[in-house]
Amino acid sequence: MKNPTVIMLIISAAMSVSVFLLCGLDKLFSKYSFRRIPEKYFLILSVFGGGIGLCLGMLAFHHKTNHWYFRLCAVLSAAASIVVLTFMLLKTAAIL
Repeated sequence: MKNPTVIMLIISAAMSVSVFLLCGLDKLFSKYSFRRIPEKYFLILSVFGGGIGLCLGMLAFHHKTNHWYFRLCAVLSAAASIVVLTFMLLKTAAIL
């Protein structure tokens, strides 16, 4: 398992699942008036590979959909993740 592409895929998937679950947890916290998860954690995790999970969490849980900077950060980080992972997969497959 020394292939960096596989490692990046695993890290990106783990981050996306984590951010997705955090979106659901934060939505549950808001429903029951518990202390919320700060926005900076969502934004930091999305930049470090969880952008896809944040986009899916926003769609599934209607989480933070009124904040324009949240939508922008989610889309940009998801696009960056997709571009980087696609480039790595193509390079590993020796297409590039």
